[in-house]
Amino acid sequence: MPFTFSHPALILPLTYLPKHWVSSSALVIGSLAPDFEYFLRMRINSQYSHTIQGLLWFDLPLGLLLTVVFHQIVRNVLIDNLPFFLKSRVYHCKEFNWWAYMRKRWWVVIISLLIGSASHLLWDSFTHEHATFVDLFPSLNTPYRILGHLVPAYRLVQHLSTLTGGIILCWAIWRMPQNFTVKASFNSSFWDVFVLVTLPIFAARLFFRDGYLIGNIVASMIAAGLAGLVITSVVYKQLYKNKKE
Repeated sequence: MPFTFSHPALILPLTYLPKHWVSSSALVIGSLAPDFEYFLRMRINSQYSHTIQGLLWFDLPLGLLLTVVFHQIVRNVLIDNLPFFLKSRVYHCKEFNWWAYMRKRWWVVIISLLIGSASHLLWDSFTHEHATFVDLFPSLNTPYRILGHLVPAYRLVQHLSTLTGGIILCWAIWRMPQNFTVKASFNSSFWDVFVLVTLPIFAARLFFRDGYLIGNIVASMIAAGLAGLVITSVVYKQLYKNKKE
C-alpha cells in the first residue's frame, strides 16, 4: 500500500476550492481514514475500511470522530509546539472556528470525508495485489528484476507514487505563506511528554503481540504516536485551563 501520509497528495487540488464547497481538513482526514483500521489493530489487517461498503459505515464515522478530535483537542496545542518552519505556515488555522463551520455546513464535511476516503481506495486499487485495476490491467502484474529480486509493477507503482506524493506535499507546505510575527519558540516539554506517553504504548504492543513483521511494527509505531499526540494534547489543554483558573 502507499504510505498513509502520502495519500492527501491526491486530494490536494480540491483543497484550493472555496471553503463553502469543500472542507480541507475533512478531505485530508478522509484520505487517511481507511488506514486507521491498521492502526486500531496495530497490524496490517483491513477487513472493512478498504471496501465500498466500509466507506459509509467505517470510514465516514471514523473520519468524523478524527476530525472532531483534531480540531477540538489536538490542533491548537500542536500548532503552538511545531517547529517555526511549520508553525509560521499554519498558525492562522488556530483562528478557524471549526465547530461553527460544522454546524453550518455539516453536509460539506461529510461529502469531503467521503471524497477523501474514496480517493484513498482509488489509489490503493492500482497498488495492491488482486486490487481492481491491478487485475484489470495485466501490465501492473508484470515482474521486473530489481537488485536480483522480481518485483511486480504494481509494487513499483506503490513505492514510486508514495515518494511522488510525499514530494508534492512537502512542496505544497513549502509554498504556503509564512507569518513571521509568530514566536519561534515552543515548549519542549510537550514533546517530552509525547515521547513518555508514546514509547510505553509501542513497547506494550511489541510485548503482547506475536510476530515482528515490519508492516505491523510501522502500523504500531504510528498508532502509538497518534495516541500519544492526543493524550499529550489533552494533558496540555488541562494544564492551560488550570493556569487560567
